[in-house]
Amino acid sequence: MRPRFFSGVPGLALTLLALGAATPGRAQLISPGKLSAPHAGMEGIRSCTQCHVLRKAGVSEPLCLGCHEALAARLAEGKGFHASVEGQACATCHKEHLGPDFALIRLDTLGFDHTRTGYALEGAHVGVSCRSCHTAGYVVDPAVRAFKGEHGALSRTFLGLSDACEACHEAEQPHEDQFEGTTCSSCHDTRRWEGAEPFDHARTDYPLTGEHASVACADCHVPVSPPGAPVTVVEYVGVSHGSCASCHEDAHEGAMPGRCDGCHTTAGWKSLDLRRLRSTFDHDATGFPLEGRHAAAPCASCHDAANAAPAPGVHLSFETANAAAAFPRPRADSCLACHEDEHEGAMSADCAACHTAASWSTVDADRLAAAFDHAATGYQLEGSHATADCASCHDAAAAAGLEGIAIRFVAGTESRAFPSPEGATAACTSCHEDGHGGEFMGMPGKGDCRGCHGQTGWAPTTFDAARHDRDTRFPLDGAHAAVACVDCHQRTGAQATFRIEDVTCAGCHASADPHGTQFAGRACEGCHRTASFRIPRFDHAATRFPLDGAHEKAACAACHATETDASGVARVRYRPLGNACRDCHEGGA
Repeated sequence: MRPRFFSGVPGLALTLLALGAATPGRAQLISPGKLSAPHAGMEGIRSCTQCHVLRKAGVSEPLCLGCHEALAARLAEGKGFHASVEGQACATCHKEHLGPDFALIRLDTLGFDHTRTGYALEGAHVGVSCRSCHTAGYVVDPAVRAFKGEHGALSRTFLGLSDACEACHEAEQPHEDQFEGTTCSSCHDTRRWEGAEPFDHARTDYPLTGEHASVACADCHVPVSPPGAPVTVVEYVGVSHGSCASCHEDAHEGAMPGRCDGCHTTAGWKSLDLRRLRSTFDHDATGFPLEGRHAAAPCASCHDAANAAPAPGVHLSFETANAAAAFPRPRADSCLACHEDEHEGAMSADCAACHTAASWSTVDADRLAAAFDHAATGYQLEGSHATADCASCHDAAAAAGLEGIAIRFVAGTESRAFPSPEGATAACTSCHEDGHGGEFMGMPGKGDCRGCHGQTGWAPTTFDAARHDRDTRFPLDGAHAAVACVDCHQRTGAQATFRIEDVTCAGCHASADPHGTQFAGRACEGCHRTASFRIPRFDHAATRFPLDGAHEKAACAACHATETDASGVARVRYRPLGNACRDCHEGGA
């Protein structure tokens, strides 16, 4: 710097010569002031030429850069803030001779445009204080470290930093050596350290397609502890992806062979390549070979409850462990695990005893005959029922042509392969027509056919004389007990009639009455007994003509002669007879 009290260079030269051996106190007479702390070592007149050139005013920039070599190198490369202030002398910003407490660098940190350094502050860097980055620990330039360190200014310099992320963020680097040789900016930007957006996964050996593209990074890249590493790091390099099973659990629990992509695509776990599935998938490997109608059924009819629900007769139940899988495994331990029981428990739960996979309505007759136990339905087949054809009871069309058969089926079962007869175990009349026209409905048991009939045949019946005595209005005694049923209960139409309204003697014997109208109004039992039609002993005293004397020995026929009535029928004349002597003895002596 040029002192203001000198008028020219000659004066300065003379002064310097005069003061060649001057004391320090004298040297201060020509110095404009004490040097700053960094330059305090150059204090004194003998050091002026380290910064000043004789006969030239001001500080010599070449001399400044001669000491500040690291800065000179940056200027030579056109880099850094100082390269952006071309044309300005060092002393424009860095004032000297203002004392040891004066700061050579007076930086307006609020207004400083960091872009001029060649490193623009962006994102999260904008709000960071200067000394958060410009610290001694982050100075990496060897020349700067050497120079500033020698002069005790390493903590004050703004030079020597690297623009590499790891230079400042080494302690925050969470990847260990996974990305050695790769710059942080390949994945991160300055907006935030966490996250790697935008990251193009297609640059890896596993491009993300389909739903993989929307999966959160943390779902695949999880924290691990590398062998020998003292910390836990998120694994990005070396994540296994050779097969779907590397990340996905087997929803089929080993039931499906081969690779997942033999059926699935990344468009969605439930999105299947049906063409590929049909051409490669072997259902036999599941332990349930598809046969008959099963082979033609859509996959969803067994592996999707929502789609199977509308199918008539189907109700799926899935194994609990994989109910949420794309193709949940149905419970297949029995037919009834998937198919509703059309027989409503009337048949054995072993459907295969009658049915095959060819069709639910198709019955294997040979297998049925050999294995089916009708007793399992709750109705044991006996007698004629045991030899009857199945269709005679379970096929309305076939049964319609059988005499005396009128089958009614339980509502809702008519369309089944084997519809259930209505009340087959409760009343014979659910299948058989009532041959008695309901006349026994008032009898004990309300007309239950089994009260008289067995299954071996409709006849003979089990109704005997004892029951006739007990259950009817006409107990059988005497000669009646030996009379055949049909002698009294004769068929008067299509059905036999068993109820006889008139149980008097005349009700049955009117046509055989030998008396005509002689005893009209009088009951037969007044004279006759059921043991025999003949009268064993008649008490004539009960008549108008008691027998006495010789009359007691007279034969009945002597008085009661046989006559032919007006209708031409020969009848014994009992009444009316006269009881006067001349009525019998006329013309006697």
